[in-house]
Amino acid sequence: GDVARALGAAATRLKATYEVPYLAHAPMEPLNATVRVSDGGCEIWTGTQVQGYVRGAAAAALGVAPDKVSVTTTFLGGGFGRRSQTYYVTEAVHIARAVKAPVKLVWTREDDTRGGQYRPAMVALLEGGLDEAGWPVAWRQQIASPSILEQFGPLDGGIDGAAVEGVANLPYAIPHLLVTYANPKLPVTTWFWRSVGSSHNAWAVEGFLDEL
Repeated sequence: GDVARALGAAATRLKATYEVPYLAHAPMEPLNATVRVSDGGCEIWTGTQVQGYVRGAAAAALGVAPDKVSVTTTFLGGGFGRRSQTYYVTEAVHIARAVKAPVKLVWTREDDTRGGQYRPAMVALLEGGLDEAGWPVAWRQQIASPSILEQFGPLDGGIDGAAVEGVANLPYAIPHLLVTYANPKLPVTTWFWRSVGSSHNAWAVEGFLDEL
């Protein structure tokens, strides 16, 4: 649609700003892995969301074929995206190889927080227009949030699809919609947090819809 025209013709216009902070995954159980390296292979017990990646990372660390690595998945103690990383398993593999004994590695809560990747902070500027009957006819949402996907390669058209999910696919039949995205370069590491962009965009969308 034509958001500028629809807002200009709206009977009522409303603006709002929504903000969310960086969030740590902070699962109940800190990162941990138990590893035994022997006979050119490796056995791993860990709570993980990415068994195949764990297997590949351990194989690469040891210089062996992936079929020499077995992974037993324990209960996660919470994951939320935090356990889709593999570095804590690789750390345990290196230690087990060095000491030539089985190793159980448990990160402290302090290390878990300090070494985490965070759900990005987000600021959303919203403007909506209502017709004379009070129905929303226009919606403009400007999102600023550090990119998660950029660490995997260039963003398609400069847009992080995860950052705009829940808005770019707005579930409401508002005829004039414009969503924009800005990617501030900040030094805090980012990663996927349960429901990813929808976890902050749903707050802004549902809150602003209620305001309208």
